[in-house]
Amino acid sequence: MKVMKKATSASAPGKLMLLGEHAVVYNRPCLMTAINQRMHAAVEMLDIPELQLEAAEVNVTGYRKSLRDIGQGDIPKGATFIETALRNLSEKYPLEHGIRVTTSSEISTEFGFGSSSASTVCALKAISELFDLHLSVGPR
Repeated sequence: MKVMKKATSASAPGKLMLLGEHAVVYNRPCLMTAINQRMHAAVEMLDIPELQLEAAEVNVTGYRKSLRDIGQGDIPKGATFIETALRNLSEKYPLEHGIRVTTSSEISTEFGFGSSSASTVCALKAISELFDLHLSVGPR
């Protein structure tokens, strides 16, 4: 992995499903829109081989795990999405540096506005920029 920066950040909007919310469970379409509230992730490269996560909005503070153990063992509920996404990313792009992820949210976690997916997307986007991975969303 090529390191371009020591730190970066990204954000992603929340979402609102207008019609067909349950249909997606059966791989059917739904009508949705972005909302004007965002999740933010600041990502820093570390010299030690570990994931550090600060996500106060989901009661995760001071979370640390060795990179070799990400995705394994006990994972707090609020860390699950980012840690799992980082494990999946590291299978294709082995991590040579530790990462500190700090999230902050304008999105309520109580109303189903997609805060979990927004935190995953913005964290991965920031990690992509940090390591110059050129990740994108598009046809498979």
